[in-house]
Amino acid sequence: MIQRARIILLAADGMASARTAYNVGTTTTSVWKWCNRSREGGVAALDNVSCSVRTRPISDLDIVNTTPIRSPKKYGVLRWSSRLSGQHLGLRNATVSRAWRAYGRTPGRRKPSDSPPISN
Repeated sequence: MIQRARIILLAADGMASARTAYNVGTTTTSVWKWCNRSREGGVAALDNVSCSVRTRPISDLDIVNTTPIRSPKKYGVLRWSSRLSGQHLGLRNATVSRAWRAYGRTPGRRKPSDSPPISN
């Protein structure tokens, strides 16, 4: 609420949106948004705003735990990829990939300890 009020006060004093964003520590898009809301609804529009924070439908740990360990033979491949696992779980591949990285999971790769010894 304080940041919103600062945005409105600086904009009302005639400060440019980019300068206002820099001074407040936000983006010009935020400055435009709050200025438009204050013009449309006054001070009340700044207070009663429900932020649209997206909640994750599934946690990273749940993604890692529900990623099947067995080879996906029904898809005709040897290893799981983030895209294939995302399709299987109904999630975006970036979501699956982020969860795997967070927990050090690499289903499509062998661990260095599992690799055969190199012989010359």
